[in-house]
Amino acid sequence: MKKLYVLYDHTCGLCCRAARWLREEPKYVEIEALPANSPRAGAMFPSLCGDAAGGAPGEVLAISDTGDVYRGTAAWIMCLYALRRHRALALRLARPGWQPMVSVAIGMLSEHRGGLSRLLAMAPEHAAAAAPRDQLPWCADGACDTTERLKGVVERSRAAQ
Repeated sequence: MKKLYVLYDHTCGLCCRAARWLREEPKYVEIEALPANSPRAGAMFPSLCGDAAGGAPGEVLAISDTGDVYRGTAAWIMCLYALRRHRALALRLARPGWQPMVSVAIGMLSEHRGGLSRLLAMAPEHAAAAAPRDQLPWCADGACDTTERLKGVVERSRAAQ
């Protein structure tokens, strides 16, 4: 395998951030992350993108350049396997003893991705691109960077203790 295509939900802020992270990480295997409803994804994978056209896919999909399709937990493990810093983790998570726990964790993340996106102020790419940073609702306090936002939450939590 030389290339892995990852189809994600473009309407989900968490999914968009994960796709950006995949693009930025050093890789063993080239990754092309595509919104599942994009014209390119539809042209390349019409049988996989048919249900997602105009809507949000229910799970992340990873498709190898050899035609293997991975869904949900298997897709995330394949993504980690393609990354230089996370291959060892992928191999560990792929072990049968870890599968039930990994499936539950990925399932929970997937099921609650909308709420997590709002909690962590992660907007979908199209929403963030369409509005100037000073007009985004989660930037009103000047903390547009999620990392800075989380630091603030941790600091307030520590101060409360």
